[in-house]
Amino acid sequence: MNSKLIVPLALLVGALLPLAFAPFGVFPLAILLPVGLFLLLDCADDKAHGFRIGFAFGFAGFLGGLYWLYISLHTFGNAPLYIAIPLMLGTVAIMAAYSGLFGWIYARWLRQHTQFVRYILLAPAVWVLLDWMRGWVATGFPWLSLGYSQTDSVLSGFAPVIGVFGITYLVIVLSGSVTYLVRSPKSPLVMVLIVAIMATGALVRPMSFTQPVGEPIDVSLVQGSIPQDRKWKKEQFVPTLNLY
Repeated sequence: MNSKLIVPLALLVGALLPLAFAPFGVFPLAILLPVGLFLLLDCADDKAHGFRIGFAFGFAGFLGGLYWLYISLHTFGNAPLYIAIPLMLGTVAIMAAYSGLFGWIYARWLRQHTQFVRYILLAPAVWVLLDWMRGWVATGFPWLSLGYSQTDSVLSGFAPVIGVFGITYLVIVLSGSVTYLVRSPKSPLVMVLIVAIMATGALVRPMSFTQPVGEPIDVSLVQGSIPQDRKWKKEQFVPTLNLY
């Protein structure tokens, strides 16, 4: 593959990632798109190129998934364009840096291992570790974690047991398994692994892990819709209390 095309292709693959999440809900993309990323990273010239590939994938994905930051800052927060746009792009770049780091690690260390170890053992572990860091470092921002895309898939049955990071791990294990099959189609063990994960998810999905206690209660939620440019002003304090 022409190395000059790899980063643009990573941008294209990453741009499709928000479609895996609500309101689109094309959850199989969360499994298939990392396959494209892995194949592109296999073609990286060096670790710096790997970082650029991962960063491009993440930047396109987060740009599509974090567009609402501009609306929050500019439309509701009344921030001028020269502040709202750099803040949005800066946040997107910070989030994409984690994907870039994944690409760097992949090109630096993961590629030297066998396909099974690389795709199915190491890549999911590194992905989830960086996802966890993104959700906790400097207060964290765990937006677009792949586990959240699986609320309507059979993998959602794992949620009460292993949580969103566990589901993200399974998503990347499945991605690695598909990548392995692309490289080595005749692999019964990997096929069994895919079937086992999906079948187990289908079995646990109907299970209930909680029991209701007492009679149902009615709950109401009230939103006063105080304008953002007024809500923190001292003179607005009493009117806000009166409204509620």
